[in-house]
Amino acid sequence: MAHKTALQSLAMLVLATVLASLATMSAANAQAAPNSFIVLLDVSGSMGEASDSDPTRTKLEVAQEALKDAADEVTPGSMNLGLRTFSGCGTSSTDLLLPVQSADPEAFKVAVDNATAGGQTNITNALQDAVSDLPVAGQRTILLVSDGEDTCN
Repeated sequence: MAHKTALQSLAMLVLATVLASLATMSAANAQAAPNSFIVLLDVSGSMGEASDSDPTRTKLEVAQEALKDAADEVTPGSMNLGLRTFSGCGTSSTDLLLPVQSADPEAFKVAVDNATAGGQTNITNALQDAVSDLPVAGQRTILLVSDGEDTCN
């Protein structure tokens, strides 16, 4: 169990670091097309369970805090940023909460706060939809935030 807790903590640290690094890279390359970045946030039922690292909060709350902390490091307009959530096994198992557009950290944080947990984990559909959310040209990144494996495919 301690190994799983350490991995969850490491994953949240990596998440914040990656998002902040991409924002810095985009700002440094302002003359080139901005990087496009979409976060896929697992909102399956297991994300509503208590976090191993902090049993007073859910896994989703821990992930939301990490995403909002990372968003605080993003300069508005420095990159394209979006948010898609996923749960359930149907064809409409993902929701685009924030289209990939010029970064607005405050809008991103509001979208993150609107995520609620319930359903199964459909990573396959989420990844397929995220590819469609990103522009066809330029640096494109998908960040998957999940506590588990695909339970639908």
